[in-house]
Amino acid sequence: MDFKEAFNWIKEQAGYGLMAVLLVVIIVCAAKRSWIAMIGSIVALAFIGIFVTDPTVITTLSAWLKGKIMTK
Repeated sequence: MDFKEAFNWIKEQAGYGLMAVLLVVIIVCAAKRSWIAMIGSIVALAFIGIFVTDPTVITTLSAWLKGKIMTK
């Protein structure tokens, strides 16, 4: 196992751990009827799901945004 494989494994496990923690937070917020905190947790979960587990989405998003800004 080289360094890159170990790094990818650690990154994947950290993403799973963060998602599990945020799912628990969402359930607790729903039980307490704390809707604003629950929505914030859902946004954080979406951020982790999109950008942490697949970082290449950031480059795609920035290229799309650049195309939108530069078209005048």
